[in-house]
Amino acid sequence: MSNYSPLHALLDSERAGAAPKSAPVAGDAEEEVVLAAPAHTHAHGHGHGHGGDAWNGEEYLARPGLKETAKISAEAVAHALAESGLDDEATKKLSLLEIGAGVGSVTAHFAKAFEHVHAIDTSANMLLTFSTQPVSVRKNVTHTLHALGSDSPAAFARGLPQPSPTEEEPRRWVLPHRERFDVAAANLVVHHVDDLDAFFAGAVGILRDGGRLVVTEFGTTEDGRDPAKEARDEKAQAEGKAPAGTVNGPGLFHHAFSPEQLTALFEKYGLVDVKAGRRGVLPSIVTGREDIPLVWAVGTRKL
Repeated sequence: MSNYSPLHALLDSERAGAAPKSAPVAGDAEEEVVLAAPAHTHAHGHGHGHGGDAWNGEEYLARPGLKETAKISAEAVAHALAESGLDDEATKKLSLLEIGAGVGSVTAHFAKAFEHVHAIDTSANMLLTFSTQPVSVRKNVTHTLHALGSDSPAAFARGLPQPSPTEEEPRRWVLPHRERFDVAAANLVVHHVDDLDAFFAGAVGILRDGGRLVVTEFGTTEDGRDPAKEARDEKAQAEGKAPAGTVNGPGLFHHAFSPEQLTALFEKYGLVDVKAGRRGVLPSIVTGREDIPLVWAVGTRKL
């Protein structure tokens, strides 16, 4: 899931003269939850994408364990929502904002579970790859290049046009599909976030009253260990790099979370009826290493 720092440089030079376009209406493709290898995207390598975009959608799509991780993450979101009183039948009538959608690996599951999914990411390269996936042509899925922050609720409420790059139309703009959402979900995103205050202000503010926020994250073990960090450190050492002490900038690194830590975060930002727990494990980024616990939390915006 993509790094949450503003990456709108892709279209900065076009903003002054660009006319917003409406998203094309596509057929509601019936597909298995598969991830298709794109013929080509505009990402040409780590650190060499549009506007200094450090993410490469093609490389991300080829990561081992991606499909398994997406399935486990989607199941954790469904479990969290059920714990908050929303079962599978209820979610079929709800709108979802997917924060940090990346190449759409989890979106493919969400599209079958919600009435509408709007996917956002800060990486144009990831969204260009997203646009090559079967899920992108479903009638109930839209996507935009957007860095969630404290100004996001106002931007959506005002209906301001947003970039929505595709392989065929990399400079496309669209209008937001709606002002507020029933559910917002961030899968393996919070550990990338520089400014938690701005992020949670956006995530909570863009919900309707009574809406749910769900977060899944790398978790600690029951005895407090951080297998994700241990795997990153081992990988860095094997590659002859400095130990992986940061995720998205020097001096910044969010360690794995415990359910108690996620609960405290949710309550800090005004969510109520907060529940959290551990559910399943994710494949490690290092072959042969132990799997990584997945933690989840769900909270409700006050009525």
